[in-house]
Amino acid sequence: MSAEFIDTNILVYAHDTTSSRKQAIAIELIDRLSAARSGRLSTQVLLEFFATARKAGLTPAIAADIVDDFSRWSVYTPTGADVSAATRLSIKQTVSIWDALILTSAMRSGCDVLWSEDLQDGRYFGSLRVQNPFRG
Repeated sequence: MSAEFIDTNILVYAHDTTSSRKQAIAIELIDRLSAARSGRLSTQVLLEFFATARKAGLTPAIAADIVDDFSRWSVYTPTGADVSAATRLSIKQTVSIWDALILTSAMRSGCDVLWSEDLQDGRYFGSLRVQNPFRG
């Protein structure tokens, strides 16, 4: 079974009523990954979601409940070695340190796909392919 990693922006769009198209796409993706039990994320994604949930009009209490729900998924906790690897990846691939840590977590989680609109659609990092669900 292949595993697929979701970036913070997917979680935010799933709860953002200001963009109905992106919201519908994000919900459909999350539902598919949840049903297949193939969705992965990291502690970084959960924390970033909580920190940005206000932009989607969520109260901190509702955002905390959503974090609780997604904590039932397979959640990767980056280690110090992962942070070190992310710094090297950031330099080598010219991506932000935060994106590099997401990429590192996705790769270490054994994922084939990283769903994100923040990185170039179709770009590969090793065997990990970035895919933008909102493209098209």
